[in-house]
Amino acid sequence: MKPITQYLPQLAGSFFLIAITMSTVIAQGLPAKSHQETDDPARWYQEDLTPQARFQTSKKEAEAAYKEAVVECKKLAPANRGNCLSDARNQLVHDLESAKKKTLIAIPK
Repeated sequence: MKPITQYLPQLAGSFFLIAITMSTVIAQGLPAKSHQETDDPARWYQEDLTPQARFQTSKKEAEAAYKEAVVECKKLAPANRGNCLSDARNQLVHDLESAKKKTLIAIPK
């Protein structure tokens, strides 16, 4: 008779496969919540149908990220704050340029 320790790698592998299979089954079986089942506003679930609408959404996201970065920069020591604010501004410019390219519209400067 073989010692039980010889079977441990096979048992561990089997338990791992069972766990992966069960988590996949559970994840696929759970329905996604709609905005009516949550407190989210309905507008969060409306698709941007036009290039201008997609640009405006991207612009809002970029500006919100910039505002968050500025708040974080203001928490830094004054010696580091300037570079942080400059980096945040450069990221905003980059994000806006990227949004323009993605939406394929000419936005006047």
